[in-house]
Amino acid sequence: MTWIVGTLTPFGFGIVASDIRVTLADKTEIDCLQKVHLVGNGLLAGFAGSVKIGFSLLQALVDESAKLPQNAAWNLDVISNTWWPRVAKRVYLSAERIERNARSQIILVGAHPNKNQGPFPHVEMFTFSSPDFQPIKSATIASIGCGARAPDCMKIVEKAFGAPNSEFLTLYKLGPLGLATGVGVTLQDAIRQNPMAGISGLFQVGIVSRGYCQIVQSEFYFKEDRTEAKFPELARDYNSLIQFCEKNCRNSTAAVC
Repeated sequence: MTWIVGTLTPFGFGIVASDIRVTLADKTEIDCLQKVHLVGNGLLAGFAGSVKIGFSLLQALVDESAKLPQNAAWNLDVISNTWWPRVAKRVYLSAERIERNARSQIILVGAHPNKNQGPFPHVEMFTFSSPDFQPIKSATIASIGCGARAPDCMKIVEKAFGAPNSEFLTLYKLGPLGLATGVGVTLQDAIRQNPMAGISGLFQVGIVSRGYCQIVQSEFYFKEDRTEAKFPELARDYNSLIQFCEKNCRNSTAAVC
């Protein structure tokens, strides 16, 4: 289970926020997984479902992006409606049945390589779901994972980011990192006030624009007893998750998020 939220700002930035929880086959829940990643110039991705398939999808995007000339970027609308669904479907169908049973979703947010919306870069957002990974374009807010099916979660996002309210504009004035930090804090507070099984109260936030990408997190946070704790170390690829599970006498097979 997981909750990944994407939103497009009116200022040429796209945001992808994700919790960090993974659920293992024995139903153990651990806060240890990075689900939001830079996969190309000006292109962010987040995944839900099978962790193994999710990382394979990210690697496929990284491999394809490596074929581009230096500093070039994908037109997200074009790749979403041409080769990417075919590649994603092939990755999914090549996985073991136990992984396919966990399903797979991915969200992509990227800045157009040259198109603007007013003075700001044009940013687009698509979600894709197994088994066919047909593109669904979203103009404002999108969500994947179990939080996407929770009305309370989506109400929080819509209220906070559906329109550029005064708080949102104040965060924007602090710069992209201030905006990303504000998104993460908002989502963390929301989940802590209304806990959901499988969703962590800790979030990472990626913010992307043309020629810019940053992934941020709170290095320290306050637990429910108000004591300070450090943000946990994260598995940033599937091999890291395997090593983490082996170290803790767990099995990474069929891990889901």
